[in-house]
Amino acid sequence: VLEDDDQVRQILTRLLRSQGHSVEEASRGTDALARFRPGKFHVIITDLAMPEMTGDVFAAAIKAAAPTQPIIMYTAYAPDCSQHPTSQVDYLLPKPFRLDELKRAIAAVTAHRAPGPRESG
Repeated sequence: VLEDDDQVRQILTRLLRSQGHSVEEASRGTDALARFRPGKFHVIITDLAMPEMTGDVFAAAIKAAAPTQPIIMYTAYAPDCSQHPTSQVDYLLPKPFRLDELKRAIAAVTAHRAPGPRESG
């Protein structure tokens, strides 16, 4: 989870963990990029609007390293996404969103992936 707002990141992390997901969190795109390794993450969830590195720039860097890495981007600016390239994300989730919408997004972006060694079962 990449989110610069500490409170939002903590809430999102708690929601995901309550659903049985393991979560790594980062508050800056540069930190998240430093932790990224292809195949390490089942899905990446990022906000669009962040200082230093926006979510779309972060997503483009991830896709350059791992083109099949599933990425969900959420944004309060969904109606105005024409201003932001989103071709590098697999799912765009408008804010505010509900847990069931997040679960649906995760299911949608991971449905085509075969489970890896740590993801089976």
